[in-house]
Amino acid sequence: MHPAQKRETLRQLETYAYQIAYYLLRDEDKAVAAVTSALIDVYLDDAFFTHSSADMRRTLKRTVLKHSLRALRCEAQQGRTPQPS
Repeated sequence: MHPAQKRETLRQLETYAYQIAYYLLRDEDKAVAAVTSALIDVYLDDAFFTHSSADMRRTLKRTVLKHSLRALRCEAQQGRTPQPS
């Protein structure tokens, strides 16, 4: 698929991806970062664009969840790290 077509497909899914990330993270900046990483992942996967719309949404949801949970895990780990005095 041509890069412009990929971008257009992902633009149509961007709001859906953001809703998922924001629901989990409750932080705009973290949600944007998670969605950006997820969109890059699927953009680089040519097989993603050969699937049906429902399968693309399902795959994107899984990818957004992975990146959102990674952000939560990093946040939790930083919270457990002792702060310097």
